[in-house]
Amino acid sequence: MDFLIGLHSGIRWLVVVVWVVLVLRYLLAWALNPRYRPFDRYLYTVFSGLLDFNVAIGLLLLILNILEGTSDVIYWFHMGVMLFAAVTAHLASRHIKTLLDNEPKEKFFIGWASALFIGVLVAVGVALVGGWVS
Repeated sequence: MDFLIGLHSGIRWLVVVVWVVLVLRYLLAWALNPRYRPFDRYLYTVFSGLLDFNVAIGLLLLILNILEGTSDVIYWFHMGVMLFAAVTAHLASRHIKTLLDNEPKEKFFIGWASALFIGVLVAVGVALVGGWVS
């Protein structure tokens, strides 16, 4: 169980690093109006995938806590917020993909705005369990 908690915590910081890169890249690209490149799509996919992986580990931890009888209601709220963040990332990614290639500004703006919203969700979700200090 300690390994899973450590993995869950480590991936949290990977999510934060990729989120910072994503927000800065999409903001600068939106302001400077370059082409939407495969790297931009890949960056959002990595962000979404890391969220998915961490939610899966969190779900496993929640199930293990339930089986041990140590589950607290705050973990349920944490899981709900993080699951909402992951679903939002997938919906935004799907919407960005449906936009035409001649609409890079819209792709970057939607990616940037959705990443900001997801970042707030992640910050709140992690704060619920006191995860920013551990």
